[in-house]
Amino acid sequence: MSKFVRKITTLAFVLCLTMIAGSVFSADIPVDRNGLPMWEVKTWTNYPVKIELRDHSELDQLLDTIQIEAFDREQVNIQWIAPKGYYIDFEPRVTAQEHQALLDAGYDAVRVRDLDREGRVDAEATWAAQAARGGEALRLGDRAVYHNHAQIVEILDQVVVDHPTMARRVSWGTSVQGRDLAGIVLSSDVNNESAEAEIKLTSTMHGDEPPGAEMLLFLIDYLTDNYGSNPDCTYI
Repeated sequence: MSKFVRKITTLAFVLCLTMIAGSVFSADIPVDRNGLPMWEVKTWTNYPVKIELRDHSELDQLLDTIQIEAFDREQVNIQWIAPKGYYIDFEPRVTAQEHQALLDAGYDAVRVRDLDREGRVDAEATWAAQAARGGEALRLGDRAVYHNHAQIVEILDQVVVDHPTMARRVSWGTSVQGRDLAGIVLSSDVNNESAEAEIKLTSTMHGDEPPGAEMLLFLIDYLTDNYGSNPDCTYI
């Protein structure tokens, strides 16, 4: 088989898998209480590459030469390796056209593992499996597994049901997609205000940083489930 035929065969196989996955996920995604899809299938148009630069002047020159649409300063990291010394590790997300432009300009832009995409694909597969199981798996998800937005809202509401004197749901409005910006208040007497210290913990200010939300869900469970039996939880 020629190299050209192998490339065409591989491309057709990938397109076939993409069409199959798209039909499974998009057609069978359940909706939340507001009629919105519980999650969306993320479309990927770029991937990460790694470029080593000597200093910020080289970075400035690169950005002046190549227009990278998804440039983010968090992609710029200063590294140090003896005896090489300090250098800039630049890992932008680029399109295929941007990648080729970098190579054509003489930059050694090496494609690296796309952890963001792998994590998202795994999460979508998990949510689809939970939807297939139905019931509590669909509504509340599983412990130690990333939850989608609809499941987080359901979990917070369930905490209020389980601890009505300690938990009260709040909302700061809705997102541009019409999704609830959900929160929860915990207190030993949650329905009455009193002169006591308060603290607000916020997670998921950036939608692609989900660990904070999971940590707060664990904290909510820990505080409410151990109130009265654990002195630290009771004191907090």
